[in-house]
Amino acid sequence: MLQNHSPQQIKTLKMNKPHVVIIGSGISGLSACWHLRNHARITLIEKGNYLGGHTHTHGLHVDEKVVHVDSGFIVFNDKTYPGLIDWFSTLNIASHPADMSFSVSLGNGEFEWSGSNLKTIFAQKQRIYDAAFLKMLLDILRFNRNAPKDVARYQSTKKASISLGEYLDEERYNAYFQNRYLLPMAGAIWSCSTSEIRKFPLKFLVSFCENHGLLSVLNRPQWFSVKGGSESYINAMLKVTADLPISIKKNTRALSVKKTPTGLKITTLEADQTHKNIDCDHVLLASHADESAQILKTMGHAMTSVLSRIKFQSNTAVMHMDSSLMPKLSTAWSSWNYLSHDSLDANPRIGVTYFMNKLQDLPTRKNLFVTLNPTKQIDPSKIFKSIEYSHPVMNQDREIAVRNIHRFQGENNVWVAGAWMGNGFHESGFQSGRHVAEKIIDNYNR
Repeated sequence: MLQNHSPQQIKTLKMNKPHVVIIGSGISGLSACWHLRNHARITLIEKGNYLGGHTHTHGLHVDEKVVHVDSGFIVFNDKTYPGLIDWFSTLNIASHPADMSFSVSLGNGEFEWSGSNLKTIFAQKQRIYDAAFLKMLLDILRFNRNAPKDVARYQSTKKASISLGEYLDEERYNAYFQNRYLLPMAGAIWSCSTSEIRKFPLKFLVSFCENHGLLSVLNRPQWFSVKGGSESYINAMLKVTADLPISIKKNTRALSVKKTPTGLKITTLEADQTHKNIDCDHVLLASHADESAQILKTMGHAMTSVLSRIKFQSNTAVMHMDSSLMPKLSTAWSSWNYLSHDSLDANPRIGVTYFMNKLQDLPTRKNLFVTLNPTKQIDPSKIFKSIEYSHPVMNQDREIAVRNIHRFQGENNVWVAGAWMGNGFHESGFQSGRHVAEKIIDNYNR
């Protein structure tokens, strides 16, 4: 950090290295900070009281000890997270295997199943003789087999941008398959409503599912969670970079960016409610796209209108010990549990409960859960805390915006990064931050 350097050292650093302000300390901001650490003076601005964004670990008091439980970024795998795995290796981050089973429980337990094995698929014994359920299983195989082929066939045709919903209707996948398998699974992955999932580009969803082994029983990646909670990698990064010229400002909100004769000026609202200006050479907005659009609004930057196209959905995560937010049948209990407590005939309100003991191998026999958007009241005596998050909606508008954003990257030394520029997950955020960092470094090495 800057305060660890002598005045002469700081003066030398200022003369030789550009000053980069990074707004947002989620994975994209942290990745950019890491990759710029030896090439720039960095000011990292975070509006909240902790670093990490969706990397959010909580010390919960259970059985007279503290158990570290994640509520945002929880898992990664050995196939589609290469950058993150290399970084974790550099930081000496330990991990352990994570179970990634998935269940669906609808109508307050009237319909339940899990895809782990034959026993959990037929957790409700009557489903063995249920023609509609058996057809759903066949439709799963049909979708897994045909969807990738159809995506490839649609390229360079008018159907290249077909939505998932349009495809499902066109190929006559019935509501039973959609509402009791595919839409719940995708909704749980992207923390999104089933109506929004139907708007996702088919190509985007199928590509993600293929890469993550979700369209095959075999060749599925091994999933892991970070030992001691995901914040471990942030703590390790801060330790490694402690003697570098990095200034961290938490509880500080970036309000605007303006161009000046010598560079850029960032106006902030500090924790003490005063306004301050920060002069810099480059600014990287690693905040959510809608927030970045607001910050750039006064500058009139070309990226503002593009960023404004990207929607985010608010979600409430509740950390608790109430097992009534799990499937009725313990046989169906999985790591990810998609639940509705409304009638099967209703337009259901949907929630997802993460069984954290399965995901994180927690050192306690007490069952700990994180429920996203609970559909019934949770026993107040069993609640630890509630957290508000915002997740990108991966629809056609986002896809168009991402294609266009690259035209404006670096204009007036303003950059954006975020997991929303990829598939919305940690590896995408890591690569996005690294890519911008490399562009800034190249700018000074010419």
